[in-house]
Amino acid sequence: MAIRLPASTDTEFIMRITLLLLLLFSICPAAVAAVAEVVWAEFDGEQHHVLMSRFNGEAWSEPAEKIYSSDNPLTTPVLGSTRAGGKILVWAESIRSKVVLMIARASAYEGALKWQPARKFSDRGMENLGPVIATDLNGHVWLFWSSSTKMPSDLYYRKYDGTSWTEATRVNEANEVPDNGAVASVDELGNVVVQWNTFDLDLGTYVLENKTYLVENLGSAQPELIDVVDPAVIPTPDFLPRNARSLMHFPGNLRTQNQVVGEPADILR
Repeated sequence: MAIRLPASTDTEFIMRITLLLLLLFSICPAAVAAVAEVVWAEFDGEQHHVLMSRFNGEAWSEPAEKIYSSDNPLTTPVLGSTRAGGKILVWAESIRSKVVLMIARASAYEGALKWQPARKFSDRGMENLGPVIATDLNGHVWLFWSSSTKMPSDLYYRKYDGTSWTEATRVNEANEVPDNGAVASVDELGNVVVQWNTFDLDLGTYVLENKTYLVENLGSAQPELIDVVDPAVIPTPDFLPRNARSLMHFPGNLRTQNQVVGEPADILR
């Protein structure tokens, strides 16, 4: 773990760090139990599984916990943390000729997670692909994904406030080109920023678009958004499947919340 400290420890800085720690524990009190978490999909020859392991600062938990199993192919699981320290896990499942998004939620109790049964999250059109998650400064969880309700695909989001999800809302303007490959992050003010690929008909190639969703201004009480965990010092577990995509999640971080492990992210989203 790495906490960046300035050369001086004046009163203002101490107050900011205190506010930061209070915010961290209010968003994710289970962060003490897990410094990092990793999720991935794997086929064991008979069934497809979504699996999870947690890093306590010394070692990754083994064997991995099976969160969900299916006869259908499963891909791109993503993980987010709620204000109460619970988890939201979303992945894509191919059911015959359709790809839907599935979701499972877990509540935190004394450092352990209790998972609820998985359910369908989105079955818009024929394909729901490339989910990404970010948690804003207020602890609201944002999920973005591309959905082909008609061809080509559009980008959508839903937001979870700790009680309920908003309805699916389109991110991109109405157009006749594909919008996909979302990347979600949190800026220095705690706002959620989403960046995605859209096809430019004039240029004949994909270009990047972005949009920022603002959170309420916390005023003078707003802490400096620093990361408690340096992703570079977290070891990659050696039990992850080779040449496959996994997602590492850092529940105590406000900025660098997720990091793709394995194949290049731009190929997999």
